[in-house]
Amino acid sequence: MATAHLSVKIGKAGKATPHAEYISREGKYAQRLNQGEKLEATESGNMPAWARHDPLEFWKAADQHERKNGSVYREHEIALPRELTPVQRAELVREWVRQELGDRHAYTWAIHNKTALDGGEQPHVHLMYSERTNDGIERDPAQYFRRYNAKHPERGGAKKANIQGTHSERAAALKAMRERWERLHNSHLARRGHRHGIDMRTLAEQGENRKPARKMTPSESAAKQRRAAAGRVVAAALELLPSEELARRRAAAALPVAEAERRSYDLKKAEQAIRQAQDEMAEKKERLQQYSRHTAKVQAEIDGIQKGFKAAVKSLFDGGAGQRRVESLKRQHRPLKEAADRDYLELKRLEADTAEGGSLYRVRELAAARLAVTDPDELERHRENLRILDAAAQSRPLLAARAAYQAKAARLSPANQDLLAVYEKNFEQVAAHLPTEHQERARTRYYEGTAERMHGPHLDLPHPEQKARQAEPQRWQNRGQERGDDYDLDR
Repeated sequence: MATAHLSVKIGKAGKATPHAEYISREGKYAQRLNQGEKLEATESGNMPAWARHDPLEFWKAADQHERKNGSVYREHEIALPRELTPVQRAELVREWVRQELGDRHAYTWAIHNKTALDGGEQPHVHLMYSERTNDGIERDPAQYFRRYNAKHPERGGAKKANIQGTHSERAAALKAMRERWERLHNSHLARRGHRHGIDMRTLAEQGENRKPARKMTPSESAAKQRRAAAGRVVAAALELLPSEELARRRAAAALPVAEAERRSYDLKKAEQAIRQAQDEMAEKKERLQQYSRHTAKVQAEIDGIQKGFKAAVKSLFDGGAGQRRVESLKRQHRPLKEAADRDYLELKRLEADTAEGGSLYRVRELAAARLAVTDPDELERHRENLRILDAAAQSRPLLAARAAYQAKAARLSPANQDLLAVYEKNFEQVAAHLPTEHQERARTRYYEGTAERMHGPHLDLPHPEQKARQAEPQRWQNRGQERGDDYDLDR
């Protein structure tokens, strides 16, 4: 069945020459003809005198002399019916060129035909043309692409067709062009006895309640083409085998195919999970920024209220409207602060998950390794990497505890931050003497236990010197009990 497709593209300066070589399969693109593709026909027309012997010279001059920010060419990319022969398809393209361009614009077109996913033909045409209009005035290459002179056309360049307009005007023009292609396409099919044509209307306009299929990227299409071609080769070879051997080989081939599809699905799910986590991180960062702005606004209002009162009327302020407003602001702000704390901890958790060694990162790497590895030695190297990733993933409780610890530490008063630094230094000195396998667990417990002692700017821990003085009498008392000494002086 014929395919309904017509798209219009614009080429900028520097793109015309390589694109003309691409559609004509010249230069570096000639090798594609050895890879299963066919160049059914190619033509150029309406060229100025200096480019009639070699149309590529026209596109080289366009790249060289056309304005850098202007369009050098426009292109129609159109699907052609496989029901027609190559000669009939070329006739269809020529009639379309006569209808749409006439003798007004220089053009180059080429019909490509490659194998479709279903094994049939996939013919299509690339028609590129210049927006410059032929007016019968002979111009050299440099003058041809200059700005048009309305008063003295012979002094300026060839005039560009006025195809600008609003978005709705361009959409309407494209819709009208597709309707013209539908009529021309179906008339050629009907002329050759084919009843089924194409419908260029959208699915909604056709009354179809479904979404159009997602258009594959060039790499996806190429990969699918390669898989389809390989499948056809294998199928042809298997047809030559006895039925028992054929059944056995088909059963054996189904297993790796299913496994590869499953692994590809796992990789996609892992990538999706990471993208979702990144989106959540961005959302939480935005909420934290909003919280910071709101905090600054509330604090500015409180400072303004307190600044407006003098020391002489402080007693009035303490029991008056100003104090009530301050307390109200603090009550309203408290749930926002709690939500911001939760967002901060969740943000740190997500960052740990998506960082190298995190759980989501590990899932992705594992899926990718499973998908890509076939060699046993390479597989063993990936298993070693997996063990490293497993060890890194086990440190998630430490990362979460440290994130909560650092979040609370940032809100301590400067004096308590200095005190906390002393405790942290002492702990690290002790932890350095622990066995390596126990250090991570000790640090996790330290972060969790110390975080529980932090309450806003306050730190519920004694000063290390005070703690040492408190422990000194107890130490001597214990030592005396051990020796059996009696320090009762009244005895």
